[in-house]
Amino acid sequence: MNLLLHVSQVERWIVAVGNTKNYLKEEKTSRVEIVLNSEAVSLFKQPTHDFLEDLIELYYLGVEILVCRNSLMSLNITESTLPKEVTVVPAGIFEIVAKQADGFAYVKP
Repeated sequence: MNLLLHVSQVERWIVAVGNTKNYLKEEKTSRVEIVLNSEAVSLFKQPTHDFLEDLIELYYLGVEILVCRNSLMSLNITESTLPKEVTVVPAGIFEIVAKQADGFAYVKP
């Protein structure tokens, strides 16, 4: 079963990371995506070492990290400053709805 985690608050990022790692211990063949939008995107403004380590680890576990372009623009964060491990999508909400329509299970930690 494919999994989509929706992170819209900074403080929920660490919970999403834990949820993702726990899920992948049980289910190794599923696609897992994390969509960051709203205030959670501010994590990219001055990313901490721990945040970047989490991103890299999840990336190498096969998790796709998607970031909302609308949220980036509203927080004045330029795409060129983002780590290579993330993918920018035009609208986080559209990505969330599209993945649910494709059968992804939705979790908002």
